[in-house]
Amino acid sequence: MPKKECEICGELVDKVYKCKVCGTLFCEECGSVEDKLCLTCLEEEEEEEEDWEEEENLEEEREDEDWV
Repeated sequence: MPKKECEICGELVDKVYKCKVCGTLFCEECGSVEDKLCLTCLEEEEEEEEDWEEEENLEEEREDEDWV
């Protein structure tokens, strides 16, 4: 079985996975096999979640200030 190249780290591996967002082929070390996300898209998704949580916390703080 021929080895395939991970587009993230450049290593030749037995199996690569295709990112469902950007289509990059990645090895199990360079992304989430379960989520089918490469490291780049995984990091972007985490940043978006953090931004969303920060916005939600700010809204809660504003609501608390309105009650005072």
